[in-house]
Amino acid sequence: QRIAYLWGNHQMWTHQFQHLLHIPLRNIINVFHNINDNSNDQKKNESNDIEYLWSMIINELHIPQWNLNDTKYIIHSMNGLLLLLDGFDEIANEIQTNTNLQSWLQHCTSNQNYSIIITSRPNAMCPYLNNPRILN
Repeated sequence: QRIAYLWGNHQMWTHQFQHLLHIPLRNIINVFHNINDNSNDQKKNESNDIEYLWSMIINELHIPQWNLNDTKYIIHSMNGLLLLLDGFDEIANEIQTNTNLQSWLQHCTSNQNYSIIITSRPNAMCPYLNNPRILN
């Protein structure tokens, strides 16, 4: 939250990022549970679609005045976007069993157009997220 506050007050990284999206991971975990619990084949096909996952995540965040164009901007962002994924330790135990959560995290961390900060308490590890990029 401190990073979002500093960025919002033009005290940190304002020249590097046009947008910052703070995502408290504990607030969106239910999105991935609901997708996994739904046995409908259409929902299972949609769950593989990153745009569908992003739409579900944004809906769960309840951001006022957010619309579909904003979601598409996030998905197709060409630099200038900082994702702040907050509270990795709160979802770390679910990653091995929740393939949709795993796919979304892999999409975020492998997307070269996103800059990402993942916050966590100590000892929350995930081996496939070990591709660090340093912010200058």
